[in-house]
Amino acid sequence: MNNPLTDTLKLVQQEEGRGTFHIFRRRRAEKYGFCLVVFRNKAFLGYIPSTDITVEGDILRRYERIGIKDGDAIFSVNLGPQPLEVSDILPTQDGYPREYKLTLDICVIDPIKFAQKYVQETDPVARARTAIEGYIQQCASHWRHDDMNESLLREFAEQALTIEPNTALGLKVLKAQKASLQLNPNRAREIELSQKRKLEEKEIQTEGYLSRAREQEKINLQTLTTQGVLDIEQLKIEAKRRQDEIDGELARQEELKRQEHEYRKAVAEREEQLRLQGHTHQLEQLTTKQRFLLEKAQTTQEHEIAEMKLLEQYKQQVRIHEVELADQQHQLDMERRAWESQMQKKWIAEVGSGAIPALVERIKEQLADDKSSLRGAVSEPELQYMLNILAGAGGSSASGNPLLAIAQNKEAITVSESKDDTSAKPGKESKPVQALPGVIQQKEDTIEIPDLGLKLIQTYLSEEQCQRAGIGASSFIIYMIDEYGPASEARLMVSDIVVELNGEQPTTVQDISSAISSRQTGSAVSLCVLRGETLLEIELDNPL
Repeated sequence: MNNPLTDTLKLVQQEEGRGTFHIFRRRRAEKYGFCLVVFRNKAFLGYIPSTDITVEGDILRRYERIGIKDGDAIFSVNLGPQPLEVSDILPTQDGYPREYKLTLDICVIDPIKFAQKYVQETDPVARARTAIEGYIQQCASHWRHDDMNESLLREFAEQALTIEPNTALGLKVLKAQKASLQLNPNRAREIELSQKRKLEEKEIQTEGYLSRAREQEKINLQTLTTQGVLDIEQLKIEAKRRQDEIDGELARQEELKRQEHEYRKAVAEREEQLRLQGHTHQLEQLTTKQRFLLEKAQTTQEHEIAEMKLLEQYKQQVRIHEVELADQQHQLDMERRAWESQMQKKWIAEVGSGAIPALVERIKEQLADDKSSLRGAVSEPELQYMLNILAGAGGSSASGNPLLAIAQNKEAITVSESKDDTSAKPGKESKPVQALPGVIQQKEDTIEIPDLGLKLIQTYLSEEQCQRAGIGASSFIIYMIDEYGPASEARLMVSDIVVELNGEQPTTVQDISSAISSRQTGSAVSLCVLRGETLLEIELDNPL
């Protein structure tokens, strides 16, 4: 019979009934089972499933029951799965056809219908393949090119023979083993051009972001440099004013001494004249007046001593300002060199969010309305973010970066526009507050340790200083030394950085309080300080 594709898959074997002996000797041992379908003159006569055959005698009994005669056609239908390849071109909804190829496992589920199609020489397997191809094309026409995939292709193939009229073939697709779906060449070129265009647009957009970031970086650098120069000039003017005050006070003291010397000389000459002239009464009156003037001179001298002590304090403050001025100049130089490279990395990381330009704009708007408050312009997280940037740009030391010292103040920070308001005046020092045992905390984060005769201020070290001292960034710097205290006797100096206190690194006020209060009365206190590039071990014997 003319069923080439079905015969290729060996789904059907045909025999003719010629005598009982021939039928009795038939053997069937197919793995997946079989079914014997009997036709007489292409008319269905009966069937014998393999499940009804246990021994060869069963076949003979079933033949006799059906009434098989010589010349009847017997078809053995294999019920096991067989591979079938399907390939075609899919029409898509958007007009981009796609080539595909499938490898399917098919099997006979209705051997009677299948055998009838085979007897009619309609090649049921070929008709099944045509039905599968047609159903896949019908389904694919409702899908766009880019939405089609191998999973959908398998699903369409497995559903093809389950719908009418394809069920009349007696076949079923068990599973789609392999599936390949090719891209349409025209659509592939369009996708490639679209991706390339998107990539170019993204590159242009990124370049625009980088360009704006560079411009903003230049503006910020110019603003920071200008502010730093103004701060340095203001400190220089203040230092010069204080030095002029000290020089004027010294000149006044010298003039008072000269006047006193001339007065004493005049009194001595007058006493000598009176003594020679013998005017005893006048001499007594002069002696009384001289005693009064000497007492007055002694009182004036005591005031002068107090003023001299105050002048010494002024001198010490001037030295501290000179140290701060030199440190700020050094930090600004480092800031200019490191700013460009560090800020470039930060701007690239933040280029998508635009967080820093927005923060700068809010600070400018706040300062335009109220130039006396910086904290009102930013929130706590934004202030911390700005601190990180300033620390990376100009060093992490509060004493080396005036902007960072201002931002770290936890109270409202007043930016004074008057030069005279910021100068220290005699007799108006801030009242200390006893915050922790052994520690008196002044305003502006100045910490006084009376037992050691010194004052500290919290600072943050640069990366180079941390590596040299082998400690973390948070530390304390000596801000003032009592000239009669243990620190002065141990030859500690202003601007020494405290690395260790009694073998522990102090990072908070609590650490200093614990180290001072835990020692025994009269016991020595050991200090490790960083002076310039040198680490020094200093011991304070029997502090008060």
